Amino acid sequence: MNDEIKSAKEIALARIEAQSGSITAQDRLRWRYVPEGEKLAGKVIVENTDITLELEKTEPAARPYLIQGAVAILLASIVLPSGEVEKEKTKRALDAIYQVKDDKAAADEIIKQIKNLFEHYESNGERQKQQAIEQLKNDYGRKLKQAIEQQLGSSAAGMVADVENLPQFKEEKRRLVNQFDSQYQKLLDDYKKELKEIG
Repeated sequence: MNDEIKSAKEIALARIEAQSGSITAQDRLRWRYVPEGEKLAGKVIVENTDITLELEKTEPAARPYLIQGAVAILLASIVLPSGEVEKEKTKRALDAIYQVKDDKAAADEIIKQIKNLFEHYESNGERQKQQAIEQLKNDYGRKLKQAIEQQLGSSAAGMVADVENLPQFKEEKRRLVNQFDSQYQKLLDDYKKELKEIG
């Protein structure tokens, strides 16, 4: 039995290499280091690892592929603020992306735009969203009150129903929130695309 146990990935790569004589040294570096870069990004986000120090520990030829893998995960970790944990992960991702970009001025400009978007989302956007939800709740409450009065007569006029537990209200609220957030998400996606393309 062979002393060396190979992973499925290694076996697949060996088969591809055997079938094609056109595999380059860059291909091998990419296959090896892009996944390592993805793992590094996870450590940056979860453990607050310093990406610059980690990159300095690797051979120079591997760094572009580590960065390629890391940036993909870091960009995916930049999300609209919905809690302190997400905010901290997004901050770490933005900081790490800035560190690996060569064009610091361009990266800084886009990161500032993302932060401004987040500030607007949390202040004005959140207030507008809550107002829309409150309006939806009032509309449902009024319709429900009318339906109860039609069913039970004017003697039921004082009955209060819990609108927020109605499945229809929950679904409509979810749709409203998604529709509202999608405006911000589209802008964020555009910024992330620009950030990815910076050298």
